[in-house]
Amino acid sequence: MRPRIGAFASSELCARLGRAADVRPEERFSFELGDGVLINGAIDVLARERDGATLIVDYKSDRLVGADPATIVQGAYTTQRLVYAIAALRARAARVEVAHCFLESPDQPVRITFERSQLAGLERELEQLAAGVLERTFEVSPTPRRGLCAGCPAEGGLCSWPLASTRRESADCLF
Repeated sequence: MRPRIGAFASSELCARLGRAADVRPEERFSFELGDGVLINGAIDVLARERDGATLIVDYKSDRLVGADPATIVQGAYTTQRLVYAIAALRARAARVEVAHCFLESPDQPVRITFERSQLAGLERELEQLAAGVLERTFEVSPTPRRGLCAGCPAEGGLCSWPLASTRRESADCLF
């Protein structure tokens, strides 16, 4: 299925962006996690709504191939969602909604809302996810694949896996 730009343009999410008091595409952020680990990135769209809420829209070009968008977000984007929420809450947002919008299905954004009162717990959750990095423990994955290994500085050199394994599409296929 091809992206449906017209469908997004007529979606409720697009209308909210149009009504927002301030809309910033490619909004950069950075914050420190734990003991000097810098987290940085860019948010596709950050909007401050007139009621004071913050809306983050993350566009996804993943092929759905019949999969439920919420299932894909749960499996692949929960850490990204967590990072975006922390960035917005640390920037003094009282409430932030993160919406992942798949371009193949723009009328079904996957949304979750976070409140400022959750910030400490969200930071602890991210620290637990990043524990290996914070402790400087870098174990070789038992299931290497392109989605995991792409961009790893050890790939093709320090890594014990051959390139054929680290560049395969999924762990259950060779190429």
